[in-house]
Amino acid sequence: MIKVSVIIPVYNVEQYLEECLNSIINQTLKEIEIICVDDCSKDNSYLILDKYKDIDSRIILIKHNINRGLGPARNTGLARANGEYIFYMDSDDYISNDYIQTLYVTAKKYNSDIVSNLNINADYDGKITPYKPETFNNLINWKKQYPKNYLEGESFIEITENYEGKKEFLSPMSWNKLFKREFLISNELYFMDIALGAEDVDLYYRVIANKPKTSYNHKGYYFYRQRNSSLMKEAEVNINSIIATISHMNNCIEYCKIKCDENFMKYLMPKICNLIFYRYSIFLNKEEAFIHIHNFYNKVQINKDFTNDYLYYNYMLIKISSNYDNYLFFMNFYEDITKRIENVKNDNEKWFRLFGICKSKRYIKIVVFGITFTVKFKINCKE
Repeated sequence: MIKVSVIIPVYNVEQYLEECLNSIINQTLKEIEIICVDDCSKDNSYLILDKYKDIDSRIILIKHNINRGLGPARNTGLARANGEYIFYMDSDDYISNDYIQTLYVTAKKYNSDIVSNLNINADYDGKITPYKPETFNNLINWKKQYPKNYLEGESFIEITENYEGKKEFLSPMSWNKLFKREFLISNELYFMDIALGAEDVDLYYRVIANKPKTSYNHKGYYFYRQRNSSLMKEAEVNINSIIATISHMNNCIEYCKIKCDENFMKYLMPKICNLIFYRYSIFLNKEEAFIHIHNFYNKVQINKDFTNDYLYYNYMLIKISSNYDNYLFFMNFYEDITKRIENVKNDNEKWFRLFGICKSKRYIKIVVFGITFTVKFKINCKE
């Protein structure tokens, strides 16, 4: 019986590939298959894979005829997989020898559709530091409240009245989890057939929409390599990355509309719009990207109560601006007003209204769009 199918898309990672493969073939869980999908690498990656195929008979080597991207390569691996669970491994990363076994044991213990691990270290050219993005806040809070239980347990995805997951150990990455293969296939949880974008986030929310049974095990170590040639770096300069991200989010919305109720969609839409804005904020040529973001925002609707003010006003400003110059004008105006409001908030009288009148014994303050006009009174002094 194959317990876990490890799927590794490979593209131009000759410098890191052997460390990745060594960490997989030396896993303490032996009942695995290792499906390596070469996505038309231009370096020596395929030769390395071919060499390792002769070293370990569990390695299955597949080669794409054209470069298709990370998500499609994972789909190719999933179509070939026979394991009870699926592990999507990135080809420049590596894991501790007990990583897959600890996750598998927990998955079987709780009969989980998904088991995840947030014990992740970032590798910056050999310098290892904890990888703790904002999405791990739930784990940090859990460790404070339940220090004896945070390493392993059953988790619950709760969409509460304010639509935030309270006991959610999932995270948007696909590479730190085991997925039950039957769960993925029966719910048609495949990646889009496009090369760039936000494939992990698209899959993440479609997974949540199916209310999976989840658990966590944070005992093993995942080492997440940070490098300049990664796909996230390309997201800063390639307009196709913006276009593909929007395509992924449209795919996610259409899928969740069918699967989910109105409350879930209220939770989902701000998350998606915030991701789109983040991708826009890191993109270097914002004028080039603006029209794509503008068109997307005009197709969707979010409620101000489900996001923070800064992101909501950016959403509104991009939506109402017919072009990039208009957006800059409105944005500069908004930032100027916000700065003025912050200044008057710090006033001794704590005056912070956008419009209004504030009267004291010595003067009247009139505020219009954060601009303050003061009328002083003449004071009669008595000896």
